[in-house]
Amino acid sequence: MSKFKFWSSPKKTKSESTDLRGLELEILAPDLKGLSKRISQIHDKVVLAATNAAINKAADKIKTKAAKEISNKTGIKPVLKIRKAITIKRSRINTLTATITARSIQNNLIQYAGTSKTKLKAFRKEKGVTATAWGKEKLYKGTFVVRGKSSGKLIVVSRRKGASRDSGWSKSIYGPSVPRSFSKQHINSTLIKHGHEEFHKEFERQVRWRMDKVMRKK
Repeated sequence: MSKFKFWSSPKKTKSESTDLRGLELEILAPDLKGLSKRISQIHDKVVLAATNAAINKAADKIKTKAAKEISNKTGIKPVLKIRKAITIKRSRINTLTATITARSIQNNLIQYAGTSKTKLKAFRKEKGVTATAWGKEKLYKGTFVVRGKSSGKLIVVSRRKGASRDSGWSKSIYGPSVPRSFSKQHINSTLIKHGHEEFHKEFERQVRWRMDKVMRKK
């Protein structure tokens, strides 16, 4: 056991004895080694839980940021459609790892070909369909617009080389995809930086909140 002593010597009065020793107080503290071990255990538990929570929060923030960035860079609309294509496998205490996965969305190039009038005019274009994918207007030579056999919707296609109209003569032309956009260097680096920033902010908040919670229980 460790012992802390506090000693005071009050002022003497005329009525007091000249050999008054003063007031002695003793405060006993628990074993410092055991106390240090307990504090270390609480600290480790708090840090572990805070890290796990911060990883998951950062993953959520990355998903939101990714949807906006990909939409801005590619023209894929709406943002909610991209969010639904991005899934998160959440972190656990025993893994401390969150995995963010982007699944493919099949966006025919017709979605980037402008207004309905523009799309209908593309039926009669000989040079190809003009579309704005990746935020840039481009003429896709050799493409044209037809109605899908099953859906009846307008789609952009190109003719397969050497194929007749009776043997799969056309193939659909697709615009940007979420997985490919996700892996683009400029988007990927932005998301990594954003994730690191959000992790550190959330980690500090989690540690403060959890330590306050432990102290309140005491």
